[in-house]
Amino acid sequence: GIVLGIGRSILLFLLLNFLGAFSAFSYVETVKTVQEPIKVYSRPTKKSPVIFILRQGDEFEVLSSDNRYYYKVKIKVNKRQRTGFVQKSAERKWLNTSQGKTYMRGFGLRLSANYSHIQQSAFSDTVNDVEYEFGSFQSSQIAPELHLDIPINDHWLVSLSLIQRQTYFTAPARKNIVAAPVVEAVRRQSLVGGMALAKYYFYSLGRLWLGGGMEFSQGTSVEFSFGDQSLQTSEEDLPLFVILKIAVGWDYHLMGNFYFNPELRLGMDLNSDPLAGVIEGVLGFGYRFN
Repeated sequence: GIVLGIGRSILLFLLLNFLGAFSAFSYVETVKTVQEPIKVYSRPTKKSPVIFILRQGDEFEVLSSDNRYYYKVKIKVNKRQRTGFVQKSAERKWLNTSQGKTYMRGFGLRLSANYSHIQQSAFSDTVNDVEYEFGSFQSSQIAPELHLDIPINDHWLVSLSLIQRQTYFTAPARKNIVAAPVVEAVRRQSLVGGMALAKYYFYSLGRLWLGGGMEFSQGTSVEFSFGDQSLQTSEEDLPLFVILKIAVGWDYHLMGNFYFNPELRLGMDLNSDPLAGVIEGVLGFGYRFN
């Protein structure tokens, strides 16, 4: 219904954003900010004279990358513009100018809304000594998440998250006998858990990342019903999600230290039988601490 429609809209929005993000691979920001001293040569060889040494905070513009080992650059010396060459091997010594505002450059705190669709394949099981055939259990819901983001180095960031889930699984079910009627099986679950995700940021883009990790969520309540009939459950029936995930994300700088952080995740619940697939579209807003 409404939740499914909102979820599909979120997934469509994220898909369009990530198509734009991946097209950015063909784009290289030309203005760079120096982090460590860089020598600028008059010609694309170390044997040529050094015309200037760029210091931390200086900016330069990349004019060409045709040479295999050197960038042709434009710098400003004594208020006059000059051209020269810097070694490509020195790339670690500078950032895209906009990277000074990238989310992963400091500790971050994010609040997210996670639209999840979970689907489990058809299976057979015994309920109250009666064998049933179940169709595919499916659940779509929106779950809140709180994240602490910890930068490791120029490329890596670790995200530690708290997650609260409310699932509503439905599937067709019938007794494993001839001409048995089909009823709707419903499984409602509440879970609280945590997730650890390692993210790798691409240096040339600064905002696009790929990552992977695990979620562990423990059930706090469970209800199970067939049609109008509710079944008694116990603590043994409480679920435990162990979801292996891969993810892609994109950090948008909004203003000041505030960011918009959409991401897509694919996962597999390794603790379900049969295995359950998970797709998640996440919209988050983050604050980076300097």
